[in-house]
Amino acid sequence: MKKGFFVVLIAGLVLGMVGLAQAWDLGGLKSKASPPASPAPAQDPIMAQDALVISYVDSAQQISQAQIRFAGALGLKDEAAALKAETKALGSGSVSASSIKKQQARSKALDEKIAEKIATGSKLTVEGRKIFASGLLPYSVGLAEGAGMSVAAKNFVKSVESYVKDSSPMEKMRVMKKVKPGLYVALSMPKYLQKLGSTSKAILAFAKANEIEIPKEASDALGEL
Repeated sequence: MKKGFFVVLIAGLVLGMVGLAQAWDLGGLKSKASPPASPAPAQDPIMAQDALVISYVDSAQQISQAQIRFAGALGLKDEAAALKAETKALGSGSVSASSIKKQQARSKALDEKIAEKIATGSKLTVEGRKIFASGLLPYSVGLAEGAGMSVAAKNFVKSVESYVKDSSPMEKMRVMKKVKPGLYVALSMPKYLQKLGSTSKAILAFAKANEIEIPKEASDALGEL
C-alpha cells in the first residue's frame, strides 16, 4: 500500500465517528434523505463496503445523467462527453478509489462549467428547454440518494475501525487495501454533495427564467438546499 494513501486512511479512522458525523451534516439535503436508521451491528468491512459503493454508484449515475443533460442544453458537449466516459467506467466492473476520484473530479468540473453558463443568463431554445428539464428529476434524486448514504457511511467506517483494532499487522494491511473504495466514498462524498448542492438554487432559478416546468419532487428537494 502506498504510504500517502495509508496515512490518509488512518487519519480518517482516527477522526472517528464524531468527525464523520460533522462532515455528513448536509443541511437541506438531509431532510430529503432516508430517515436515520438505528445503529447497525458490527459488520464485516468488505460486505459493508459493497453496500456503500453500490449506493454511491447509483447516486453518482443519477447526478451524472442530469449534469450531462444540463450540459447538452447549454452547449457543453466536450465536458459532457468526458463525464459520460468516466461515469460509464465507474459502472463497469469493479469500482476502485481511483475510478470514484476521476468521476467526482469530472462531475465537479462540469458543475463549475454549468454554473458559469447559467450565470450568463442565456436563453435556451425550445429543444434546449426540453433537454434541461429532463435533468431536473435525476439531479434531485441523485443528491437525495447521496445524502441518504450518511448512516451507511458511518457504519462502514465503524466496521473498519472495529475490525482493524484487533487484527494483526498483515491483516490490517490486507483489509485496508481492500476497503480503499469505501473509505474514499465515506470521506469524500460530503464535500462532493455540498459542492453540487450549492449550485442547485442557480439551476432552479435558471429553469424558471427559461419557463421550464419544474417537477414537484425536484422543486421540493432542490429548493431546500
